[in-house]
Amino acid sequence: MDSSTPVTVTLIALLLAVVATTSTVQACSASDHAALLAFKSSLTEPYLGIFHTWTGTDCCSGWYGISCDPTTSRVADINLRGESEDPIFEKAGRSGYMTGSISPSICQLDRLTTLIIADWKGVSGSIPECITALSSLRILDLIGNKISGEIPSAIGNLQRLTVLNLADNQISGVIPPSLTKLASLKHLDISNNQISGNLPADFGNLKMLSRALLGKNQLTGSIPESVSGMYRLADLDLSMNRISGPVPAWLGSMPVLATLNLDSNMISGEIPGTLLGSTGLGILNLSRNAIEGTIPDSFGSKSYFMALDLSYNNLKGPIPKSLSSAAYIGHLDLSHNHLCGSIPLGSPFDHLEASSFSFNDCLCDGFPEQQEFFVSLSIAAVQSLSPQVASELYRHHHGCCRDARSLTSAWLSLVFSGTTYSRPHDTHEPTGEPESLYDKNDPKSFGNRAAHGHPPELNEKHQKSKRKKKEQDSLLSSDAPPARQSKRRRLCEESVLVAAEEGVYQPKTTESKAACVAILDFIKRQLGGKPSSIIVAAADEILTVIKNESLKTHDMEKEVEKLLNPIPGPDFDQLVSMPSDFSFSSATHATAASTAWL
Repeated sequence: MDSSTPVTVTLIALLLAVVATTSTVQACSASDHAALLAFKSSLTEPYLGIFHTWTGTDCCSGWYGISCDPTTSRVADINLRGESEDPIFEKAGRSGYMTGSISPSICQLDRLTTLIIADWKGVSGSIPECITALSSLRILDLIGNKISGEIPSAIGNLQRLTVLNLADNQISGVIPPSLTKLASLKHLDISNNQISGNLPADFGNLKMLSRALLGKNQLTGSIPESVSGMYRLADLDLSMNRISGPVPAWLGSMPVLATLNLDSNMISGEIPGTLLGSTGLGILNLSRNAIEGTIPDSFGSKSYFMALDLSYNNLKGPIPKSLSSAAYIGHLDLSHNHLCGSIPLGSPFDHLEASSFSFNDCLCDGFPEQQEFFVSLSIAAVQSLSPQVASELYRHHHGCCRDARSLTSAWLSLVFSGTTYSRPHDTHEPTGEPESLYDKNDPKSFGNRAAHGHPPELNEKHQKSKRKKKEQDSLLSSDAPPARQSKRRRLCEESVLVAAEEGVYQPKTTESKAACVAILDFIKRQLGGKPSSIIVAAADEILTVIKNESLKTHDMEKEVEKLLNPIPGPDFDQLVSMPSDFSFSSATHATAASTAWL
């Protein structure tokens, strides 16, 4: 009994020592505890109550967003995100909101490896300069606040930093020269700020960088050549800046570059062939620049673009034939350029929207029936149109029929000389010129016009029109369509050439005529190769829906899609914006214009 007593005492002493040691390891240091409380005092978070957990002496246990090194009990991570799937956010049913500023007391946490104060929307003030003394810092993420001031000039001292995310703030000034000394940096995001100046010439020294997101700033100058040596760079975004100069050809030779966004800058010159011939690029956006020349014919069987946007430039010439050989083109936008020629048929063009090619000088869709229609128009038929309508048709289709020299010449003469209708005005049709009534009306003859009826020549025209309609009704009777549909079909299948030459076709307004053409063309594209009668019937039903002012836009879209295939939003907006002050069952002024498009 007595011999075992010393052993028991020894075991108890060891156990107490272990408990004391464990307790000491779990408790954070007094200096870290004080620094965190000072950091907390400069911030206000009124909705989630995350700082209510910051109580007690042990900041390593139960303090929201705080993690400590288990071996040293020093604070290692501050992870405070205003948008998270944490239960505290789900319970509150809202994202976070925090105001205040980042206290310099944070710099006393000299073992800090992660500092995340992200997406709180209201945290303001500047980044403390002393933060560059945190030599262990690996992640600095302050995205989504109202932080102002400049990037700390000594940011390059953070040699272990792998992530620098300052996006969506109000940071100004230039990119500090020391930033290019961050040898371990892999992710750089300073987008959507007010940063100005040139990219550092030695930006390519960031050899480990895989993502460089610098869009939505005020950066100037050209893309430094040193970037060509960034062999790990996969994502480069310089969009919405003031970058100038040409697109470097070496960008197409970078080994892992997959996304290149240079849109909305002041880039000039031509598109390098190496860029479109790259087998690694999957997203390329060069839109809204001043790029000139032609689109290089350098696509190949390994070209795979999820998105290719060259819109809003000064590109000329045809769409390159090699584009049809690309392995995949998901989204293509060539609109708002000066391209000419036919849009190729087949992949990838068969799944692209018409808006991908709109607002070019003379691109045409390549459909044979529309090309034949344009070529078949006589000079008389062309000159029966107003300059506005002629200009629109010419802009869309003259590129498809450049061999019809006399017709193209007539279009040019009509559109650019500003001439009006060549059809002579009827003697009883107003000319638009002001006229005086002096010495033209005899008071004794007032009322004679009503007594004598219409002028003989006008009655003759009415009779001629009625005879023509009867002849057409007899020709269409063999199809035996319903009465209402028969009238529509008669109105939209009259020959444009006959109508123009015989003087029957006298449009009431050019807007109605242009709308008729546009609506029928739109519906034909949606319904494919349906008979003309079906297309016209659908047009009349759609007009009825569009005119119904009691329908909301969402309900109107549903009703239209019952008649047609599902319509993309931009196409639907274009449809409802067309003039609709007529119907195909009564608008004889739309007759001839609609014929050729069906």
